[in-house]
Amino acid sequence: LFYSGHGMQVDGKNYLVPIDAKLEQPSSLGNEAIDVGTILADMEAVKRTNLIFLDACRDNPLSRTLARSVGATRSSAIGQGLAHPSSGVGTLIAFATDPGNVALDGTGRNSPFTSALLRHIRTPNQEIESMLKAVRVDVMKMTQDKQVPWDNSSLTADFYFRAAN
Repeated sequence: LFYSGHGMQVDGKNYLVPIDAKLEQPSSLGNEAIDVGTILADMEAVKRTNLIFLDACRDNPLSRTLARSVGATRSSAIGQGLAHPSSGVGTLIAFATDPGNVALDGTGRNSPFTSALLRHIRTPNQEIESMLKAVRVDVMKMTQDKQVPWDNSSLTADFYFRAAN
């Protein structure tokens, strides 16, 4: 799964926010956003290698709208960036930046994370965890160390997008 767009965390849960979401009241979160935990559960229902790339921790104005609607006492439950989720065996989750931080949009068509990912995903014979290290280095260079891509892996075997024939 690859997702690029707005994401947010509420009460430690990560949500992907569609472009047409309004999130004007707390009840709209479950109706308008997609719980990453639900996606993980669906993917992990079958034992296989699961790869999730989330370029979804950009500064989201909807999180401020939602925080205002829940009031001062509950607005602390709405965190900056994405939370660090747990995942099952055989799953790798790659984030545009480290948990709790906001990723940069960049200046081109794609964000720094997506640009670096597209550049390295085509490298033949490069194992995915090695590829993600190269992506991390590129993003840190592009953002002057303001953004550090993060991953959470419980892979049990090597994975290559383009293995040697």
